[in-house]
This record gives sequence, structure tokens and C-alpha cells, in this order.
Amino acid sequence: MNIVDKILVDPITKGLKFFTKGGVPAYITQVRGRTDGSAVPAGYVGEVITASLSDVSITPSNTPVTVGSLVLTAGTWIIYGKSMWEGSGGALGTGYRVSISTTPATEHFPSAVVVYASPSPDFYVGSNPRVINTTGQTVYLVVWSAYTGSPTSTKATNSTFYAVRIA
Repeated sequence: MNIVDKILVDPITKGLKFFTKGGVPAYITQVRGRTDGSAVPAGYVGEVITASLSDVSITPSNTPVTVGSLVLTAGTWIIYGKSMWEGSGGALGTGYRVSISTTPATEHFPSAVVVYASPSPDFYVGSNPRVINTTGQTVYLVVWSAYTGSPTSTKATNSTFYAVRIA
């Protein structure tokens, strides 16, 4: 391990230039964001992966259901998800949980957000963000609901699921 001998500001890159005892220069520069409106390329900090989600039936009551999945490449990601519970035909929701899991149809605690309310025809719930450091992995948006009545349908609808690379 070399010990730093001098620290200078490079006039061209505006970064810090470290000179080690061995005379080998090493640079540290600021990471700049995009200013042209273009997407961040895959593999770079700021990359976004989004799942295309359709409505998913949630039956029976008290059963976790997978709404969608994301395939993460190696890196550190912060993951977000949200979903709306919708019942019809006399169904009244009494609870709804949304979580981000590494196993399909299995809730992950403590990342699950729980909403219990007096019976309602719909709930809109966002998950707690979850950070995952991985060498490559699939993650799942999982919902659970409890309801009363004899529904003609219950479903997760208007769901969103995405991940942002943070390292």
C-alpha cells in the first residue's frame, strides 16, 4: 500500500490528483449527473429498471400473491413498489400489505407496509424501499390482502415496480 505524498488539484479535470511515494498518480474526480435528458446506461449508477405490470387476481383472502418481478444485475439497488387493492361485487378490504421479496409469493418483513382500515372498496399502498446488494438476483413485488364479503373479483391494480442502481 502506497502512502500519499502530495495532493494537488488537476487544472484540466478539476479533480484531485494524488501522488504516492512511488510517484504513480491516481485521480479522484466528481461524478457528474446527466444534463442532456438521456437515459443512464446499464451498469452505471443511476440506471433504472422498471417492470411492466398488469392487474393480478388476489384470491383467496390472506394469501400472498406475486404482482411482478425485476431481474437485477450485480450491484447495489434501491427498490420501490406500490399497488392498489380493488374489490368488486360486495368485497370490502380490511387489510393490504405490499412488500419487496426475494422469493415469489412470499412476503418480506420488515419491508412490508401494512394498512388496516375500516372496510373499504380500495387501498393504495407503497412498499418501504429496500436496498439489495447482489451479484445478480430476481426480486418480486408481493401483495397480501384480507377482505370480507363475496367478491366477484379482487385484484392488485395500478401497480408500479422499479429499481435504481446506487452503487
